[in-house]
Amino acid sequence: QSNQMDTTDDSSPPPNNLPLIPTSLLQTSLELQLLEQVGMLPKAIPLKKKNPNQPDKTPASDAVRRLRKLNTDLYYRQNKFNLLAEESEGYAKLLNYLIVGIRDGGVTAPGAVRHVTELIGAFDLDPNRVLDLSLDVLECSLRDAVRSGEARSFADVRKGGEDEWGLSHLRSSLGGRVASAPVIGTLLGLIRELDGNGSAIVHLLAFKYRHYYSISISSAAPPSGGGKTEPKKSDEAAKAPSRVYPGSLYLVTAFLCSHGLLDVHGLLPHFTAIYSTKLGGAEEPSALTATTLLKHYTAFCEETVKRLKKLGSISLNSKKDDKKEVVKDESRESLGASLKFDPVLGIFRALLAVGTDWNACAAFLTHGVDGGNFASLVKGGDADGLSSAMDLAVCAACTLSEDVAGDVCAWVSSSISEVCGGAQPPAKSLSGARDGGKRGSSVLSSSEPLVIPREAALADVSITLAPPLRALVQSGKMQKAQSLYLKICKLYKSKLHSLAGDSKGESLKVDVNTLEVFGSFLVPALSLFQSNEGLAKEVWAVISQLPYTVRYKLYSEWRHPGLEKGTLRM
Repeated sequence: QSNQMDTTDDSSPPPNNLPLIPTSLLQTSLELQLLEQVGMLPKAIPLKKKNPNQPDKTPASDAVRRLRKLNTDLYYRQNKFNLLAEESEGYAKLLNYLIVGIRDGGVTAPGAVRHVTELIGAFDLDPNRVLDLSLDVLECSLRDAVRSGEARSFADVRKGGEDEWGLSHLRSSLGGRVASAPVIGTLLGLIRELDGNGSAIVHLLAFKYRHYYSISISSAAPPSGGGKTEPKKSDEAAKAPSRVYPGSLYLVTAFLCSHGLLDVHGLLPHFTAIYSTKLGGAEEPSALTATTLLKHYTAFCEETVKRLKKLGSISLNSKKDDKKEVVKDESRESLGASLKFDPVLGIFRALLAVGTDWNACAAFLTHGVDGGNFASLVKGGDADGLSSAMDLAVCAACTLSEDVAGDVCAWVSSSISEVCGGAQPPAKSLSGARDGGKRGSSVLSSSEPLVIPREAALADVSITLAPPLRALVQSGKMQKAQSLYLKICKLYKSKLHSLAGDSKGESLKVDVNTLEVFGSFLVPALSLFQSNEGLAKEVWAVISQLPYTVRYKLYSEWRHPGLEKGTLRM
C-alpha cells in the first residue's frame, strides 16, 4: 500500500482509512482471548457483586455468557406462540378441506396437492400426520360409498354392519356408479404425492391395526375388582374378542394395494409383532407367522381323522361322549369367531373383493400363514412347491372360515359372469372417469381384470379357475354352492361344444389344464352334494363329449378324493 501511495501523484486525494479485513469478520472468526487482547470486544457490563472477593468480569467471559444465553433463546426457548400459524388451526383447515373442500369444490389431484402443501408450509404441519389424516378420510369415503351402495341395492342384506361385507356386496357397491368417485380419485392422487418413496403408508396402516388390537384387548380384559365373575364357557371363547378390526380398514388396505400404493406383504411383520406380545393372554404364533390358521387347520384335520376312525364303533358310555361332543362344538364355534377377525383373512377377503389377481391374494395368505416356508420357496424358485403351499393355505382358510369360502365362491362366480353371458357392461373405472362425477363411476382399479373375457380360450379359463376350485373341493365347502356348480358345468359344456365344432370331425383334444379341472373339481365335487339327478345329468353332458379313455381316467381319479372315507368329514 505504501508503494502504491509513493507512485501516485501528490495531487490525488488520500484513500479512506478502511481496514483490509472487516471488523465483523474478525470478531466472528478469531478466538475470544485474542479479540480481548487486541481490544475488539466490548467492555463487560459491571454487575453487583454478591461476594466482594469475586473477580471482575473480563470482556471474554462476558462474551461467553452472552453467547450461551443467545443459543439458549435460539434453540431451547419459545418466546411466544405464532397465533397466525398455529398447528391446531392448520389441522382444522386441513380436515375441512379434505372432507368438504374437495367434495364441494370439484378439486383435482394437482390442485389438492398444491393446497395441502401450502397448508403444511404455512402452519408447519407434520407431513406424516397429514398423510395419516388423508388415509383416514379415504377410509371414511370408501365406507360411505359401501353403505350408500347397500342402501341402494342391498336392502335385504343381513343386518350385521361391516362384519357382513362380503365380496358380492363390495363389488356391487364399489364397481357400480359411485357418486364420490372423484373425491376418492383426488385423495388417491394426494396420498401418492404425500407418500413419496412409498414406505410411510405401510407403517401408518400397521399403527392403525395395532391401535385397534390394543383397544380390543383392553376391552376384553377382566375388571380388576374383586367382585364375582360370571362363568365362562371356554378359554377360547374368552380369548376371542367380539370385534377387533373394522371392515373399512381391510377395505382401504386392499384398495391401496390394488392401486399400487401399498405392498401388503410389508404388514405381515407388524402382525407378527402384534400377536407375539401376548396381550391379554393371546396366543403366541411361531416365528415369521402372522396368524395361527395353519396350526388350527392341522389340529382340525387330526381331530377329523380320529372322528372318522370311530365311525361304526359302539360306545356304551354315551352320556360322557355327548358331553365331549358339546365341548368340541363350542370350541369350533369360538375358533370360527376368532378367525372371523383375523387380519390376514380379512385382508385376503378384501383383496378378492377389489379385483386383485388370485395368485397375488393366495401368495399373501400363504405368506401370512407360513412365512418361513414361503420365503424359502420364493428364494429357491420352487414354483411347484409354492403352488402347493398356496393351495394348502386357501384350503385351510376355506375349511375353518365360512366367510372365506363364501367369498371364494363369489370370486369364481363373478369371474365367469361375462364368459357365461350374464354380465352387464362394466362401469367406467376410476382412472378413466371424465364426467366430473356427475353420474358417478367405478372406484375399482382397472389395472386388474375383474372377470374372464367372453372370448377367452378354454385353457385360459381352466388356468384361472383351477386353484380356487381345488380349494373348494378339498375343504368340502362346494356343497353349499350348488348354483355355482351348475354354472360351471354349463360353461364347460358350451366351451367343449364350440371346441368340438372347430375340430371338424376329428377326435376332441382337451388341454391338460382343463383335464385337471375335471379330475380335481368337476367329477369329485359331485360326491359332496346330496343325491340329485339333475346334477348328474349336467356333469354327464360335459364329460360325454370327451373320449372314452379320458372319461375312465377321470373315474379312476374320482376314487381318491370322492369315494373314500374322508369325504364323510362334512
